[in-house]
Amino acid sequence: MNDFCSVFENTWSMNRTSAIIITLLIIFTFPVWFGLGIGLFGLIIGLIGGAIGIVAGVFGAVIGVIAGVFKAIFHGIFGWGNGLHPNFPDFHFNGYVFLSLLILAAIIISKGIEQHSATNISNPCA
Repeated sequence: MNDFCSVFENTWSMNRTSAIIITLLIIFTFPVWFGLGIGLFGLIIGLIGGAIGIVAGVFGAVIGVIAGVFKAIFHGIFGWGNGLHPNFPDFHFNGYVFLSLLILAAIIISKGIEQHSATNISNPCA
């Protein structure tokens, strides 16, 4: 055998050994790579969920501030007070009474608008 054949045989056996080692490394380390990939996916989804949570929290805070202003206004008008000063007289509207009066006022106003607009229509056929 000449040098060419011995070099070829050694190269072929080294390539085969390298391929076997790489294949075994891939097979044995696949769970690690799979776990890292799934962990990275979970991290990304968690960050997106956190961003959505921050936006929802800011939205809730803004709505809470607006509702707090209206609560302060209506509690001052119809509420018992906060207990720091006496309210004379101690008068409190029931929420259902206030809502029914509001609905009644809306009905009366809408009936008045309908009657007012019906009397001002001119007859085009006359």
